[in-house]
Amino acid sequence: MVPVNPRATEVEGASCYPDVASVPGPLDAVLVASPPASGVGIVRACADRGVRHVWFHRSVGDGNVSEEAVRECRSRGIEPVVGGCPMMFCGKVDGAHACMRWLFQWLGRVPR
Repeated sequence: MVPVNPRATEVEGASCYPDVASVPGPLDAVLVASPPASGVGIVRACADRGVRHVWFHRSVGDGNVSEEAVRECRSRGIEPVVGGCPMMFCGKVDGAHACMRWLFQWLGRVPR
């Protein structure tokens, strides 16, 4: 996992890059945790890098999901993963994320 943030050079001791284009090496997937308005630009940068999967973080409400960005993914052959927090799928997860996983599975809102 590599952090990308235009306002940071380091996150918890790891080098942070200003944008997707600056990340060295291949990228398999990208997790979007930014305002929905930035989603389309991020998807376009991912397409330029050959990223095949983009996960839009969402817990309650719309979260970081932009329907325009999801459509942009599909038009560029990128598989959008919409909803939930990746922490819900970790092996040993905190109680809050475990409860969210159970609730979202029950509601049918877990991404596939």
